[in-house]
Amino acid sequence: MDRVANKKLVTGILIIPVAAGAKLVPGTMAAINSDGYAVTASKAEGLKIAGCVETLADNTFGSAGDITVTVDRGAYVWNGDSTITKTSVLSVCYVKDATTVTLTPTGSSPAGIITAVDDDGVTVDMTQATVITQVASMDATADATATTAGKVKAAANQAASTATDAAGVITDFNELLTKLKAAGVMVADAAE
Repeated sequence: MDRVANKKLVTGILIIPVAAGAKLVPGTMAAINSDGYAVTASKAEGLKIAGCVETLADNTFGSAGDITVTVDRGAYVWNGDSTITKTSVLSVCYVKDATTVTLTPTGSSPAGIITAVDDDGVTVDMTQATVITQVASMDATADATATTAGKVKAAANQAASTATDAAGVITDFNELLTKLKAAGVMVADAAE
């Protein structure tokens, strides 16, 4: 029995505008590219894996958004490459091609979480793919700036003030500010 693209969990249907020149075939993984349009999932970084294509969407000769594709989110059975074994359950898997997943993340995008590994396919919960992508992008985020969220490190400890006068409090406060700036929690003073 061929189990590729067999539905294992019902979640929701997405209607996504299709990229110019793209053709999406039922029973393959759909992705959303950086422009926000549906494309066939492939081994490429930066894609948001949307789910399984439900209806043929042939925009080969159309402009971006001329047509839409119906994509179902949920858990689906896909082919697994040799990196996936019975012990891969609850591991993140990545797109190898439109119907195959792998444990190898290099140059690919997350397809979802493996929920079962059987002789005839790998069940992947695709509802988690965008969450995984967002978490991964947070790990790769640059340092925070005054206008952009990003990673910050923990600030060095600032001991409780034991100052007995205003000058001492100012000194302790300035030490705290220096530590917050060094950790990236606060923007550093402008160079003069």
